[in-house]
Amino acid sequence: MDAIETLKLLELDEVNQLREGYCFLRRQENLLQAMADKQTQTLPDNESEQRKLAFAMGFDDWKSMLSATEQHMLNVHSVFANLIGEDEEDEDANPIAKHFHELWDMVGRTEVIEHILQHDLNVENAQDKCATIQQFKTDLAKKTLGPRGREVLNRLMPKVFSAIYSHKDAEFGLPRVLHVLHRIVTRTTYLELLDEHPAALTQLVRLCTASPMISEQLGRYPILLDELLDPAHLYNPVPLESYKTELRDYLARIPEEDMEQQMEALRQFKQTCILRIAAADIAGVLPVMKVSDHLTYLAEAIVEAGINQAWQQMAAKYGEQRI
Repeated sequence: MDAIETLKLLELDEVNQLREGYCFLRRQENLLQAMADKQTQTLPDNESEQRKLAFAMGFDDWKSMLSATEQHMLNVHSVFANLIGEDEEDEDANPIAKHFHELWDMVGRTEVIEHILQHDLNVENAQDKCATIQQFKTDLAKKTLGPRGREVLNRLMPKVFSAIYSHKDAEFGLPRVLHVLHRIVTRTTYLELLDEHPAALTQLVRLCTASPMISEQLGRYPILLDELLDPAHLYNPVPLESYKTELRDYLARIPEEDMEQQMEALRQFKQTCILRIAAADIAGVLPVMKVSDHLTYLAEAIVEAGINQAWQQMAAKYGEQRI
C-alpha cells in the first residue's frame, strides 16, 4: 500500500480504503481462526460466537460489526471493479441500470435522452452529449451490420454508457469511446470481446478517456483490443533491453520471404508496444523520462529490423555485392 501511494498508482482515498479494509478484514480473519482453532474465513452463525467476535472487534453488537464488514468489502470491491473490471460471473448480480438501456433504446427521442443525462446522470451540456449519441446512432445506419452484429451491439451499448458515466471525466470519454466503436462496429468479433469481457471494456473506457491518441490508435488498429484482456500485461511494457529480442522473436514466426507479412508484423509490434507504453504512462507506472527511454529503444529496434528486411529483400533481388 505504501508503494502504491508513493507511486500514485491509485487515488489517495482509494489507497486509504484498501489499507483500512485490509487491516479490518485481516484482524477479523485472525480472530475467527483463533476462536475456531482452525483455518476459516466464515463468519459464525451461532449467536454467542457472533457476540464474542463483535466484542473482540470493538463493536457493541453483531449488527454493527456486520455492517462495517460489508462496507469494507464493498469499498475494496469498488476499487477493484474500477481498476480491473467486474468478473463475468458478477454481471447478473450487478445489472446495468435501466436508464442506460433507455439511453440507447430511446435515442431517437431527444427529450428523453436529455432528461436522462440531466437528471439521472447529472451531465453538464446535456444537449451536446445527446447530439453526440444521436449522431453516433445515425452514422451506424450507414454501416453494414448483420443480425448478429446488431444483437451484440444492443447488448453492449448500455454497458458502454454505464462504464463511461462511472468515470469522473465522462465528458471526454463519451466521444472517444464512440469513435472507437464506430470504427470497429462491423467487426462483430471485437464487439463480442467487449460485451463478454467487462474488464476489457473498463480498460477501453479508462484509456480512451485519458488519451485521444489511444482512442485513435484503437480505432485504426482494432487488433490492439486483444491487449485489453490482461491488465497486468497491458500496463507492463517490454523491458528496455528486450525490445530487439522481443521483436526478433515476434518476426521469427513469419517466413523471411513473406515480406508483406513481415512488414505487417512489424507494424503490429510497434502499435502494441506504443499502447502498452502509453497505458503505463497513464497509470503512472512509468515516469516521463522512462517513457521517452522506452519510445527510443522501441524506435531503435524497429529501425534495425526495417533495415534488415530491406537488406534481405535487396540481396534476394540483386544478390550481395562483395568488396
